[in-house]
Formats: sequence, C-alpha cells, structure tokens
Amino acid sequence: MAGAAYRRVSPRPLLTAGDMSGDVVGDWIDVAGVNEITIHYKWSGTSPVGVMTVEADLSAPPHNVADVYQIFPSPTPNILVDSGSESIVLNGPLQRFRVSYIATSGTGTINAKWQAHQK
Repeated sequence: MAGAAYRRVSPRPLLTAGDMSGDVVGDWIDVAGVNEITIHYKWSGTSPVGVMTVEADLSAPPHNVADVYQIFPSPTPNILVDSGSESIVLNGPLQRFRVSYIATSGTGTINAKWQAHQK
C-alpha cells in the first residue's frame, strides 16, 4: 500500500535585505492546506541582537485579528552573533503566518525564506 503523496512547496521569500537596526515585519503568507513549514533565515551585521518571532492565524478569510497568536519556537530564535543562520519548523495546519525580527541593538541585514510540504 502506497503512502500519502506529498508535494514540496519550493522555497519562497519572507524577508529580503531587512534592516536589523530596527524591527522588520514580514507580510502575511497564506498557507491553507500546507503543513510541515520550515522557515530558514540568515543574517550578517555588526553586533545585531534581537529575536525572530512568528505570528499565526487559524481563521479562514476574511481573517479575524482576534484569531492571531504568537508562536514561541523552542529553542527561542535569539540572534546574538554577527552572522549566522537558523531554522524554525511549524507544524500546520495554519491559514497564514508571518515572521518578524524584533531588534534590541546593533545593525545588520536579515533574509528569510520558507518552504513546506503539501498533501
């Protein structure tokens, strides 16, 4: 008996050349019907300090702001070094999500992409 067929969603941009001297908020990404979402992000700069956050929404369109909640990945995606890369994995189902970099200090540039599998 064959297993369930999955289709890979190719990597797509979330943040492009985000300025880490301040907060960077990505656009909402619709992901209805998608699961196993992986967010890959990398940065470089001069002593950037901050944290990546993820907001998710389970409500169907038209979306209700009251249904938005923050996801707290473990380990916490802190940025504390001049350059690096990390990943965050989300298990669906979600209707939409967005990422944000919340700056504390320092400067730099951050980029992020996401990919997923779809049944």
